Amino acid sequence: MINSISIDERNGTTFNEEIVMNPTWADSLRFLRKLDGDKFTLVFFEVSDTGSALVGGGPEYFVVSITIDEHIYIRL
Repeated sequence: MINSISIDERNGTTFNEEIVMNPTWADSLRFLRKLDGDKFTLVFFEVSDTGSALVGGGPEYFVVSITIDEHIYIRL
């Protein structure tokens, strides 16, 4: 179960962050579909105190980083 997800929205040198607590699959897909590699570049999934995932990039290429119990796994 995902505790929260967030997405960054870049505006020049500043950014806003939208956070959804206890997201649905629809929330997760909505955030992932926003990734454009320009304005929206990173989605963070918090799964537990020791588990998380980052998805960055878009719209064609993505980097995924998963952290489980202090081990980091990266897929391009």
